[in-house]
This record gives sequence, C-alpha cells and structure tokens, in this order.
Amino acid sequence: LESIFAHTEVPYDLVYVDGGSPATVRRYLALRARQRGFRMIRPEHHLSPMEARALALPHVHTEYVCFIDNDVLVTPGWLDRLVRCADETEAWAVGPLYCNENPALGRIRMAGGEAHVVEENGRRAFFEAHRFPRRSISQVRSHLRREPTELVEFHCKLLRTELLDKFGLQDPRYLSCGESLDLCLQLREAGYPMYIEPAAIVANQ
Repeated sequence: LESIFAHTEVPYDLVYVDGGSPATVRRYLALRARQRGFRMIRPEHHLSPMEARALALPHVHTEYVCFIDNDVLVTPGWLDRLVRCADETEAWAVGPLYCNENPALGRIRMAGGEAHVVEENGRRAFFEAHRFPRRSISQVRSHLRREPTELVEFHCKLLRTELLDKFGLQDPRYLSCGESLDLCLQLREAGYPMYIEPAAIVANQ
C-alpha cells in the first residue's frame, strides 16, 4: 500500500479490500483510508482472491482496472506504463515484469509466458511456461521488450473494465492461481490481445 502511494503518479481511485485482517492491521488501514481518502471494504472474514475482486468491482468506474495483491511492491511509473501500453497497443490485459523480493534486486519471477492447450496423439493438455524465471534483469535486459504474451497474473494485472462486462467475473470458488490462467485462456480464445510491459516492474514479497 505504501509503495503504491509513493510510486503512482497518474490519477487513480483506490479500492482496498481487507479480508478480516488482525486488529493492528485494521486500525492502520482505517487510518490510512481517512488520510488518503481511499475506499476500504472490510468483511469480517477471510476471503478468496476472487471474492475480494468481486467486492471491489462495483466501485470501479474507470476505463481500466488494475488488480494488485497486498504482498506486491511497485516501482516508479508502474501504473502509467501499464496504461500507456494498453492505450498504444489496444491490449485488453497488460502485465508488468514480475520480480521476486525487493524489486531493486532485479530477480525475475516471470516476464510473460505461454499458456495454451495443445493436442498430442488425440489428447488435449494444458501447457504453461514462464519466461526468464530466476534470471536477473541484467542478464536478459536485451530480450525484455513490450510484446504480446499469453500469460499475465493477478498478482498485478491491468484489464479493460469492459472485459469484465463481456466475460463476467470468474467463479469465486477459485481458491488458488487458476483464475488467472483461466482468464488468459478466455482472452486468447476470444482473440483479445495481451501484452507484457517490462518497463513496469513489480515484485512479490
């Protein structure tokens, strides 16, 4: 949350969904909501990620919506670069360069990837591959460019809000990472482009 405040320059409306956090966290969030004027939604129970997103979406009234998990640190210009990529490429989903731990370390978690169904010997199988996992940015910098991808993750994902009107919000019974892959497959099948924008960097803690 504090990294979003520190590194987000473009105007944005923040909706924070707090799924029954401990009292100390609840008090901190309530204080920051009063100070910064963002909307906080707090059910008194734990939520699946899809349940949390469903609670936030009725409060989204912008062209784009960016979902970001609470263990992600962002870097300067991250949101502006994601939006600019969507504007310039007409992408329906844009993901950043995903790193691990502190973004200053430059340890890549994923730089887009592949996610599709293949058929071999009459059988269908799901294929998923991440680009440059566990590599450092300095090692692969020359290969990092804005380009189409088949895979972006809900850890941090910019979507056209219209997309959710077309497809509807996914099943809240998803309890793990399957919902991100499912949406990528839907986008691919519908022919809606997805892009990776490595100029925007975030890191999972």
